[in-house]
Amino acid sequence: MIPITSFALLYGAKAGIYIFSVMLILIVGVVFTTSICTFTPICTISFPAFSLTKNQIKEQIAELTRNYVTPESLTVATVMVQKAVDKFASSNVNEIKDNTEPISSTSTIQPPTPT
Repeated sequence: MIPITSFALLYGAKAGIYIFSVMLILIVGVVFTTSICTFTPICTISFPAFSLTKNQIKEQIAELTRNYVTPESLTVATVMVQKAVDKFASSNVNEIKDNTEPISSTSTIQPPTPT
């Protein structure tokens, strides 16, 4: 290779990597700042063209909550969590020794009945 070509290739690649890393840092910073300012009262930022105001976001979250948090889904989630707690408690019974009382693997919590 001609010395000038290897020089240009080497420093061109370094400049490309530097520009790429700067652009990546800027994009991550913009995403982080936008998410913090949109979802918290720390700062205010709005995008009128995209309809991302805090009131509209709150309305969308409330609508999603109404649609997906139903008594049936809460019952299923309660049963899943209770099974996980029971499984964890039964796996720790062998580890608990000395003067401590072992954790029972049966539960007295009953899932809520749908109304």
